[in-house]
Amino acid sequence: MSTRILIGALTALLIASVLAAPAAMAADWPQFHYDIANTGDSSSDAPDDNAMKWISDDIGAVKSSQAMIVDDKVFVYANSKVYALTKANGSVIWSASIPGDTSSFGSWASPAYSNGMVFVSAGYNLTKINATNGSIVQQIAMPNGMYTCNGGPTVTGGRVFAGTYNPSWTGTDPASYYAFNESDLTDELWNFTVNAKYATSTPAVADGKVVVGENIYGALSKLYCLNEVTGAEIWNTTLSKAICGSAAIDATNDRVYVTTYNDGLLHTLYLNNGTEVWNKTIQQSDSTPAISGDYIYVAGSTGGPSTGRTYCFNSTGFEQWNVSSGSWTMSPAIADGKLFTGFVGTVTYDPSWTPTYYDGINAYNALTGAAIWSHGSAGSSPSVSEDSSDDGMVVSIGIDGRVYAFGTTIQTATITSCDDSGTAKDMFYPGDNVSVKGTGLAASTNYTLWIQNSPIGEGETLATGEDPSGSQVDVKTDASGNFAATTVWTNIPSGTQKEYDIVVDNKDDGSVGKYNEGSDGIDSVGTAGIVAPVPELASAMLVGGGLLMLVGVMRLRRKD
Repeated sequence: MSTRILIGALTALLIASVLAAPAAMAADWPQFHYDIANTGDSSSDAPDDNAMKWISDDIGAVKSSQAMIVDDKVFVYANSKVYALTKANGSVIWSASIPGDTSSFGSWASPAYSNGMVFVSAGYNLTKINATNGSIVQQIAMPNGMYTCNGGPTVTGGRVFAGTYNPSWTGTDPASYYAFNESDLTDELWNFTVNAKYATSTPAVADGKVVVGENIYGALSKLYCLNEVTGAEIWNTTLSKAICGSAAIDATNDRVYVTTYNDGLLHTLYLNNGTEVWNKTIQQSDSTPAISGDYIYVAGSTGGPSTGRTYCFNSTGFEQWNVSSGSWTMSPAIADGKLFTGFVGTVTYDPSWTPTYYDGINAYNALTGAAIWSHGSAGSSPSVSEDSSDDGMVVSIGIDGRVYAFGTTIQTATITSCDDSGTAKDMFYPGDNVSVKGTGLAASTNYTLWIQNSPIGEGETLATGEDPSGSQVDVKTDASGNFAATTVWTNIPSGTQKEYDIVVDNKDDGSVGKYNEGSDGIDSVGTAGIVAPVPELASAMLVGGGLLMLVGVMRLRRKD
């Protein structure tokens, strides 16, 4: 039978940096920016190339939001729904309906996971969802009747911390941050009112402290440090402009890092007393900085992708390097010695103010800024985790409502040539149709089907001129990585018998038009996949009979 089991395995070998806050296991990414301190620094393995593990269907995943990864699930905010996807292949396990961003402010809040529950703040509500089956466990309106926007919840120590947003353009009522009982959201433990309409930070928690910002657009705004248990103010520091994003805490070194949007500054303060240590100019940013050892990473942009930057500073404020990838909504991630950043959040406008949005994800060496890999899709704030084989994977949302997972995992694919009904077959006669079916490929991924002269080797260019069908057929795998029998060559003409391979070329892996053993499929191993056109039996018999007659005549002539 013409089948092939394709195994491509790449295992990352570097060990990631030490965790700055011990809130999650290496294989999980349970809260925004990895942990409750918003460090963005995971000890997980991470992929060495842009091989696509899977792409979800268009589930309406909100661009700039960050996915959470826990155990075998990926949790995604999709406005009026929250999804749990299968970590292995991106298929939907469950979806839960929530009120969502009813005012269409474009909130990119990220969910949070804790103790078997998923928490999401969206619209006027805070919702707790059973992570196993997607049932709504509890849902409350924010006590001050306000909205939530961009900032998501943080859950730790039996408390759920979340902020609010005054949805009225003309209203002046200030916003608040809240702490709720994780077991019963109706139990408000404390609240703290800021001096602004907008409290849009995802709270950062460390060393018994909660750090949050206020957002007074274009004006001086305060960063607050609160007691985690009581909500009492420990200190506040006035910064240069609006704090639209979230702080990151390095408790070990007594530092807090946060950006101000309108003037594009990265600020560093002492966690103990709020005194500003230094600030540095960057592009405008809502980015939450990532902290890894002595280095701080932050992104920003002011327009289209050409303005996107991600910066690396050391703890003294010296700029080590910057790379031309990033956006104002991008919170970069660090894992396995790599920096992950992207372009979702960059936008340009035509003269009529019609927007064009951009995406794309990049991986760099976290120490030097040297490029490692890139991909033209995805590009929201990334999450890093490990799959069931302990291989690294990066998950990032694109601008198309899909979730993208990159990973160097073991992939087993079976590609089978067949007739139109799906019955396996590798010998084809004139007038036959050649079809092919596949299993075990990347889920929800686009492939192009090629017929090529056998044999095909790794990295070999796929040539249109070699394909006897005259054209290529595109297919998309289902959520399990399979596609049904698909005709690739119709009504085979008579001619010289040849041996061919059928190549299933991954269109999303960055190597289109070349055979890539790690991400493509092929229907043969060392032998031809199909043989066509096989001479028909009658023709073969005529040829055979003619030869016999010729031999007989020659023997008679020899007797004479």
